[in-house]
Amino acid sequence: MTRSETVEVRIPPGARGGSRLRVPGKGNAGAMGGPPGDLYITTKVEDHPFFHREGDDIEIAAPVAVWEAALGAKIEVPTIDGRTLLKIPQGTRNGNDSGCARRAF
Repeated sequence: MTRSETVEVRIPPGARGGSRLRVPGKGNAGAMGGPPGDLYITTKVEDHPFFHREGDDIEIAAPVAVWEAALGAKIEVPTIDGRTLLKIPQGTRNGNDSGCARRAF
């Protein structure tokens, strides 16, 4: 006899594609009336339109005008929690990482 059941699973922060999650007691029924086994879920993490993952970091490429890089400026950038102001130091060169990348989520 086949039955279906909805199971709520919490995906831990930082889970990567291919991570295996174990849900104890939610698998198939045990042999000869034994307890049910465990349910294993393999995650598939989809790409985001503009954020991308680099190891444990979440990165975004933010456009900066030449004059903003040369003279310094504050620009508004998206984060996973909303928008924030990012200070661009005077004399910033192309490809530099900024302090917002160090923000913990």
